[in-house]
Amino acid sequence: MITKEGFVEPPDQGVYGISMAAQLAGMGIQRLRLYESRGLLSPDRTAGGTRRYSRDDLGRLQRIDALLRAGLNLAGIAMVWIAPGRVEGLISPGGWSHACTEEVPRRVA
Repeated sequence: MITKEGFVEPPDQGVYGISMAAQLAGMGIQRLRLYESRGLLSPDRTAGGTRRYSRDDLGRLQRIDALLRAGLNLAGIAMVWIAPGRVEGLISPGGWSHACTEEVPRRVA
């Protein structure tokens, strides 16, 4: 976004209010609040507590929407973004697949 002075705002600087961010993202205001409550989004706040969304936040909203359309739920998206080390452990050698093939049969037997 170019300011009146001709400066380009950094992509991580919150400049959009919640109404404009929701409109630009093509979703409702309540959805933005939901994503924030789930830890998927953390917009900047003014001194008075008003949310300010950045271009980075808008990109994140697009990625959330794409992941939801691909079949992930919010908990799955949070797991991937908030705890990536835990997810990598599940899919790495000796992680989830190992637990399914080795440990589960031992527990059942």
